[in-house]
Amino acid sequence: MDTEEKQEQRKQQRIPLREKLLVDIKKDFQCIDISEGGLYFSTGNIFAENSFFDVTIPFRNKKVTVKAQIKHFQPGIGVGVEFVDVSDSQRSDIKEIVEGIMLDHKAEKEDKILLIEDHDMSRKINRITLLEGGFFVIEAKDGTEGIKMLREHTPNLIILDLYMGNMDGFKVLSMLKASPKWMNIPVLVFSSSITQDTIDKLISGGADEFLLKTETSPAILIETVRAILRRKSKG
Repeated sequence: MDTEEKQEQRKQQRIPLREKLLVDIKKDFQCIDISEGGLYFSTGNIFAENSFFDVTIPFRNKKVTVKAQIKHFQPGIGVGVEFVDVSDSQRSDIKEIVEGIMLDHKAEKEDKILLIEDHDMSRKINRITLLEGGFFVIEAKDGTEGIKMLREHTPNLIILDLYMGNMDGFKVLSMLKASPKWMNIPVLVFSSSITQDTIDKLISGGADEFLLKTETSPAILIETVRAILRRKSKG
């Protein structure tokens, strides 16, 4: 990865931010995460596609108001926006906020979760669940991207979908357990289809736990992640 790609990745890296945002000086919304290029907030309100508004971002004693444009909207879940027409001063302030949040997370030793899931909506819903559970989340849209992320980050736990394009979860699991660097990272398999044969294969392959998506509430997902991490810390 060259310097330009690393800079772009840093700008798009999403950091959990649990603050109330002020949108168009009218309404408060709960922020989920932020990057230097945009943010995501939780809302049940309806927003027009590609619409613009001003958003005020608080952090410590700083508040930054910047113009934003909606890039994606999931009804009942949240809104992703991109910062637009950003001045040099605003860009510097946003960068300062993001870097400050990152330092706070490092100080808190927040557990880092790598979420490997190829279904966009499922990945976004699970990311929000994990963020609200107090975890730092890194996303990968398939197994190939998941392995790439592992070369750049060391998560405390991996949540792994099984049936994905490019590289499925079985292959990812085998690569993890064959690597001295990754073999001790706990793996929670989270799939829409798990048979007994699949469970036997996962156990022999080194998975720590498995959950069926259709039978797993957000609360169960969070508690399972915490239980695995507790076992890991004692082991």
